[in-house]
Amino acid sequence: MKEIIKNNIGWVGFAIGMIMIFIGYYYNKNVPLVEIGFFLWISSMAIDMELKKLKPKIWYTYLVAIVFVVFTFLFLIK
Repeated sequence: MKEIIKNNIGWVGFAIGMIMIFIGYYYNKNVPLVEIGFFLWISSMAIDMELKKLKPKIWYTYLVAIVFVVFTFLFLIK
């Protein structure tokens, strides 16, 4: 199960991010959804690239995940 998540986190983040971006553009008034989708896409790609290295830095994946959660929270309370 861990290998499936490790191999597909980039694709899943890309798919969910693109769905959020397309829905946000379709409903023209939902700009925060587009921004959160973009941040989800970028953060999942960063985590995916780090996990595919021979010796991934776990602190980097935690940092990216925490920054994503903080930015999402800030966008939602804005």
